[in-house]
Amino acid sequence: PVYVFRNAIYNVIAEPFKMHNSPSGALFFHNTVVKKGMPLQIASSEPVRNCWTRNNLFIGTTANYAFETTAKMRGCDFDYDGVGGGPWNLFLKWNGERFSTVEQAREKALAWRNAVVVDATNTFAKDVAAPAEPKKAHEALDLRLREGTGAIDAGQLLPGMNDGFAGKAPDLGAYELGAALPHYGPREASSK
Repeated sequence: PVYVFRNAIYNVIAEPFKMHNSPSGALFFHNTVVKKGMPLQIASSEPVRNCWTRNNLFIGTTANYAFETTAKMRGCDFDYDGVGGGPWNLFLKWNGERFSTVEQAREKALAWRNAVVVDATNTFAKDVAAPAEPKKAHEALDLRLREGTGAIDAGQLLPGMNDGFAGKAPDLGAYELGAALPHYGPREASSK
């Protein structure tokens, strides 16, 4: 399988994950996506097979849906993810079916039965919001969670992937509450 694991993605255009070539077996775990428009979207006429999402956090702005897929989803399991932003005209479009609210999606959809809706204005420890217009980010943004957000302890245990969580359950998104930001880029040479 392909693993897409613990990425912090800011200001991506349209789809956070481009699944246009009839993918099969992709696993998307603990990613944070902050973007303009629909928080999660799969716009493809090709089927998507045997793909899973877990413990991701998708923050967007006003759109038709919080999550819409035009691809035929076969054997896919999208659950235990969080979404924030809006307002949205409807909550979810999955395999041609529309669900107007998160409650309806939890009750009747095959996707997002354990979805969490978070308040996008207080999700992150630093004041980070979805961009109003696509633009270049000139500095690294801190997408760590704020104490008290609905994304804390809302994830599912994935043995071997997130065993080191703090609290009652894993947090949603790329960073566990209280964790240090990872170092990106070159490191200074050790003087040993």
